Amino acid sequence: KRQTLSSPSPVETPYLSGKYRALVIGNNDYDDPEKLWPSLKTAVADAEAVADILKTDYGFAEIILLKNATRRDIVKAFNRLAKEAQTNDSVLIYYAGHGYLNEDTKEGFWIPVDAEGRDDSTFVRNSTIKVKLGVIADKARHVLLVSDSCFSGALLREGNRGVSLDQKNERYYQKVAKKKSVQILAAGGLEFVDDNYKGAGHSPFTYYLLQSLKDNNARYFEATDLSQETSRNVSVNTMQTPESGVLQGAGHAGGEFFFLRKKAVTAKATTVKQEQPATKSVSPSQYRADELAWKDIENSKDSEDFIFFLEEFPESPLANTARFKLKRLKRKQVKVKTEQQQLAEKVKKLKEERRRLEAEKNRLAETQRKVEEEHKRQQELAALRQKQESESKQSAKSPAGTV
Repeated sequence: KRQTLSSPSPVETPYLSGKYRALVIGNNDYDDPEKLWPSLKTAVADAEAVADILKTDYGFAEIILLKNATRRDIVKAFNRLAKEAQTNDSVLIYYAGHGYLNEDTKEGFWIPVDAEGRDDSTFVRNSTIKVKLGVIADKARHVLLVSDSCFSGALLREGNRGVSLDQKNERYYQKVAKKKSVQILAAGGLEFVDDNYKGAGHSPFTYYLLQSLKDNNARYFEATDLSQETSRNVSVNTMQTPESGVLQGAGHAGGEFFFLRKKAVTAKATTVKQEQPATKSVSPSQYRADELAWKDIENSKDSEDFIFFLEEFPESPLANTARFKLKRLKRKQVKVKTEQQQLAEKVKKLKEERRRLEAEKNRLAETQRKVEEEHKRQQELAALRQKQESESKQSAKSPAGTV
């Protein structure tokens, strides 16, 4: 029911010494006493194929493979993954099986094989999955969730944009590899998904997911590119619309989960070695690293880009231009900071003036109240004196000795 697999030659997270780990779940044989959740045809085969390609082609160091998993099995596997994950690890979670969306609460669920009808206490809630992913993400560098189930898009509502190929260079890969990522690829939005695509033994989503992983020959295959490629193939060839994005509130910081194909990395290293002697006959300007780097940053508004350039290429002919642009950016930053400080000072003074006016308003109101009280008191005294004078006159008019 549970297997632990590992590659004989594991790879590491790019630019970091971290392992690749995976939790792969496939549920076919549902045992629902209410017969609400029928058995599936391909979920276990999907999970086995995903686990195999991760181990064989992508060098995952440890893969937990669960077939026909109960709720307890799934939660325990998440807990184990959270316990074993290390700082720079890349962690992938794949699920194939039934999914469910509560129309009233809009809450989504994974359905384990021991689920009972519509009793959601026997399901795995999306909220539970998010919490578990958050715990794993607190320790690992990159986390990718791939969910091949109905309503799996309920796990996210925020999209993620990719970067064009011409913007990707060594510095880009290094930058996003070091930033934390918590990404999701889901088979469908809030819709039903298919099982056993064209009798191929896989769901359409996993069929095209595997195809993309098999066809990849890039040095680094980003989760965003995998998501876009898989989504495009699935939506063109089926009625499904996969979704991808990031899990909000789980610490995503603009990083990327990378797949490193072992053969592609080896092939690239061989090619570089063969081509090195030939570089002498090529015009240096065609391959100058500083020029290539400069093209990436020349219109940047981020001073860190120019600082990095000067650190990497201090002797470059473009270094003076980089210093000039850096100086301009810093001057602008100082100007902006000064303007912000001036604005903050104005806001502070306005607040102080508002408080002063409010205090003056309260003081005037208090003075008015006291004036009105004094006026009222004077009126009462005048009325009292008038009454006393009237009584005195009345007493004087009365005959002496009247009994």
